[in-house]
Amino acid sequence: MNRTAARPEPRFWQMIGLRVLTREPGLFRAELDVGEEHLNPGGGAHGGIMATMIDSACASAGVVGPDGTAARSVVTLSLTVNYTGVAREGRLTVVGRVLSSGRKIFSAEAEVHHDDGTLIAHGVATLRYIHRAEEHVEGEKS
Repeated sequence: MNRTAARPEPRFWQMIGLRVLTREPGLFRAELDVGEEHLNPGGGAHGGIMATMIDSACASAGVVGPDGTAARSVVTLSLTVNYTGVAREGRLTVVGRVLSSGRKIFSAEAEVHHDDGTLIAHGVATLRYIHRAEEHVEGEKS
């Protein structure tokens, strides 16, 4: 199954240029073309971009229902990112996979690779499923 969710992608993903390639139960793949707007002062892709890609891939791998659409919402409880390389230009691809899943909590891992095959970053996340009523409503105070 290789489907994209019926609902639009998050605006934040659109803003940074993250494009979904694969979305299926337990697996998520996306890509981003490194541009000048993604660079840190040293000229490499900012670590926050990789952290965002890893967090997004881990979360998205765990929320996809059997029909390929996002079935639930989640919040990240913990995220650990390890940086292993530098990307100055080119395309980054992230792949997220669910490692284990329970009724309320799941864990996932993700890797970010440069288009030349270099591992740029990898990470693990622990996430919690939330009910729609628990989601933050714009304008409400938490």
